[in-house]
Amino acid sequence: MDYWLVKLDAGGNVLWDVTIGSTQDDWLHIAVPTPDGGCLLGGWSFSGIGGLKTDATLGFCDFWVVKTDSVGNIEWQKTLGGSSYDYLRDIIVKENGHSLIAGYSASPAGPYKSEANKGDEDYWILELNEAGDVLWESVAGGSGADLLESIYQDHNGRILVAGRSYSNASFDKSEDSFGDFDYWPVMLDSTGNLIWEKTIGGDGLDMLYDIAQLRDSSYVFSGHSRSGISGNKSTLNQGDFDYWLVGMDEYGNISWQMDIGGSGADNTESICRNRYGEIIIGGYSVSPASGDKTESGWGGYDFWLVKAGQNDCRSYKPHHLYSTPKPDATAQLSWRSNYGDPLSGYEIYYRITGSPLWTIETSSDKMIMLNDLTSGASYEWKVRSVCPFTEDSYAESVLAYFTIPLRQTEPLISHTQLTIYPNPSDGHFAIQIKTNMESLPARIIFYDLSGKVVYTETMYLHFGYAVFKTDNPLPTGIYQIEIYTPFNQTTGSLYLTR
Repeated sequence: MDYWLVKLDAGGNVLWDVTIGSTQDDWLHIAVPTPDGGCLLGGWSFSGIGGLKTDATLGFCDFWVVKTDSVGNIEWQKTLGGSSYDYLRDIIVKENGHSLIAGYSASPAGPYKSEANKGDEDYWILELNEAGDVLWESVAGGSGADLLESIYQDHNGRILVAGRSYSNASFDKSEDSFGDFDYWPVMLDSTGNLIWEKTIGGDGLDMLYDIAQLRDSSYVFSGHSRSGISGNKSTLNQGDFDYWLVGMDEYGNISWQMDIGGSGADNTESICRNRYGEIIIGGYSVSPASGDKTESGWGGYDFWLVKAGQNDCRSYKPHHLYSTPKPDATAQLSWRSNYGDPLSGYEIYYRITGSPLWTIETSSDKMIMLNDLTSGASYEWKVRSVCPFTEDSYAESVLAYFTIPLRQTEPLISHTQLTIYPNPSDGHFAIQIKTNMESLPARIIFYDLSGKVVYTETMYLHFGYAVFKTDNPLPTGIYQIEIYTPFNQTTGSLYLTR
């Protein structure tokens, strides 16, 4: 097994190729372009001196870094490691030609590794200059297995490394494992000193493989998970393994999670952000068309690409905005979206009608209660989905305005003026509320006998009248119905027969 570097033109035609290796297995894992037009190759080697390899092996296997020019000629090479095994997993090439080399190591300290391991395997990060000389190195880990997969450097020079950990709280790790392997991101300063670290996972196996940074400076971690809702995992698996994305701010706080998958095993390996701010997740899947997967496979495991971002966030656009005034200068605001709730929830803006200043609140679902409003005033409000993938972190903004009269001295509707007919009903019935308003927005809520909300719908009443037909297959039984309008609420009972 040798490194094999191939250059293609824009049409996919081979321009040249070069084989680089020695007498034993040499596994290339990553190739990164360099500012001078060359390439930096990284992987691990079991070989000693021989072939094109000029360094002796240091242990069982070592990091092996090779710098080539623009046509594949070797300019320099570097073997890095200790007396055990060391696997290189990722490389970043900086604008000044320096490189950050990252992987995991089981080696103790020795002539070519200055810091001892803290457990079985630890994260191992090094910076090399443009000639391949080591400038510094850093080891991060706990008492168990900590396997680094990805590295990223932000515009402030901070270095984020991430992989999976089976360590409990010990050494650099401050939290116990939640189950099997967990996601373990670690933030370092520009010379490898620990800033923060976070354990993310559930009660099963959680395998992190890649990092991307979003335009709002937050991060998204990509991997696959077999955990259910447990630990700090809040999303439910749809099959065996699912793609599991976790959003995190620059301080290590989880901001959102997304589970993507079908009924089988879906394993992600890579994530990137395109110029529109959307993210592309790549991996392999054996799931049939099910869950989030729209196509069945061709046999065995297949490549599976998923795009998440601006268009997905727009599908969560709020609509049917509705307000219910309450006593004591409070109001309940509610709305709909077609596909559940966006990853980062909603922002709600409200103000006294005519005021230039908005007050901003947030909500994770499609309802919010506003308190401490001005009695007797009317308000207008708007709501928008918050999306971490777009340029300014938001989907389309202003969608609708409603004026909220907080108090009415003479309500237009009383609780005794609701008529439902026919009753009993097969689900097709009319409601009648006495009012002199030609068009009145209303929200209808069905409760079962336990008090659980089983169905809601928003509609407009014409002089208080509307024909209602529920498409929801509610079972036969008695239901309490509440009807909310901007001025009052009223209740009634319906006996539903099927």
